[in-house]
Amino acid sequence: MFGAGHLLATYGVVGVGVVLFLETGLLLGLLLPGETLTILAGAFSHVQHAGQPHPELAMVILMAVLGAAAGGQLGYALGRSAGGALHERPDGRIYKRRYLERTHEYFERYGAETILIARFMPFIRTLSSPAAGIAEMSVRRFTIYNVVSAAVWAVVVATIGYALGGVLDVERHAVPITLGIIAFSCIPAAIEYVRHRGR
Repeated sequence: MFGAGHLLATYGVVGVGVVLFLETGLLLGLLLPGETLTILAGAFSHVQHAGQPHPELAMVILMAVLGAAAGGQLGYALGRSAGGALHERPDGRIYKRRYLERTHEYFERYGAETILIARFMPFIRTLSSPAAGIAEMSVRRFTIYNVVSAAVWAVVVATIGYALGGVLDVERHAVPITLGIIAFSCIPAAIEYVRHRGR
């Protein structure tokens, strides 16, 4: 039901935007193949085979940007709402007010980089928007980096799919390709982590 090929064949390019919205906005990153679907849509926009969809690359990118950005904004709004309640909550066994304060300090210093880097990391991008909302990152600052990161991510991932579409059977190799993109996109985060540990 949630296979990328099935979703794309059933719902077309609109499905790309809807899946990315649900993945980033409603904490469904563990269930929905947003990255794989975008790669596959990019690949199908390059080559056309009988029985397969053939979307326009520009439409794939547009829907991916809209879905990812709107989902990020929803996740931020939900986090902001939850954060207000957490500020009033007393310390307990699991929840400590100092955790909230540390999250706020982190997003004050590294919020922009986090939103940009997390966009390329499945599961992490699903959590980064609510975390930014809980940390009360400014709406304007979050919105700018959310939209920019969504646009950069959509162009990069869909274009990679487009380029690979003429070389590989991307539907068959979609998962290894997705894992490769994830591994590559983790490099900046790993470098930043090492630098942070050094400081």
